[in-house]
Amino acid sequence: SLDKYIHWVANWSAETD
Repeated sequence: SLDKYIHWVANWSAETD
């Protein structure tokens, strides 16, 4: 599953504006 990757991307995307 890509849950871990999706969470990582979402977290990175939210922090890096």
